[in-house]
Amino acid sequence: MNWRSTLALPLKEGYVDTVDKFEKGKGYKVNSLEDLKAIAEAVGCTLYKGADDELLCDFDEINFGDFVDLSGVGARSIIGERFQLQLHDGWRSRNGKTHVVYKMDRVLPPLARIALQAALGSDPRREALAVYEFLSAGTDTISLFKPKEAK
Repeated sequence: MNWRSTLALPLKEGYVDTVDKFEKGKGYKVNSLEDLKAIAEAVGCTLYKGADDELLCDFDEINFGDFVDLSGVGARSIIGERFQLQLHDGWRSRNGKTHVVYKMDRVLPPLARIALQAALGSDPRREALAVYEFLSAGTDTISLFKPKEAK
């Protein structure tokens, strides 16, 4: 089984129609890491593949400047303190969401990283798919699209 055998990434109408795998209104079917890289390229992005000591978060409800604050009460402060999170990178995604990369003080297996990303508030649909993909194929699919203009 391919690691993203039937996952369709929904795209806004007219977003891009230059890749032969695009089906209007249905998104892309991704069958390999190379397919995912090609899709990222087609939409003007690069694929940021997370390292084993990184958390990659896709925040829907957080303002772009607020992702640095891990203080206060709750999961963010606990995770920030216990895993010594440091902001490594961050950018505004093409659809206006906030993508953040945190470095940790240790290496963790994919399921642990996915759980921490979800606890920090990363997009639950994205994290649920990452769990499914890992359990189905045993492959770490933790990645984010990064617009080429984002430095």
